[in-house]
Amino acid sequence: MDQALSDEDHSRRWVAAMTLREMARIGIGSRSSILPLERLLDDKDRQVAEAAAGAINSLALHLKIGEASSVRALNSMLEKYEYRCYQCAFAIGSLHG
Repeated sequence: MDQALSDEDHSRRWVAAMTLREMARIGIGSRSSILPLERLLDDKDRQVAEAAAGAINSLALHLKIGEASSVRALNSMLEKYEYRCYQCAFAIGSLHG
């Protein structure tokens, strides 16, 4: 899955992030997926970046973790998109909670 997150095709990156999000929602996922997802927060395709934020949110809730680097990356994405990315807000809340 991590390989698909770095694919040249934006639709494959999006599908990989969405898959990780849904897997985490049903209780499957690992901490090792957070770093590749963080990298996607700066993706030039906004849908890919939002999918990555959603996946981080789901993983944080599933794993009950809070990664400081994820919070910094999500805050950076919020600034980039002028605070319109609701997935980032949820993810930050999950990481702090």
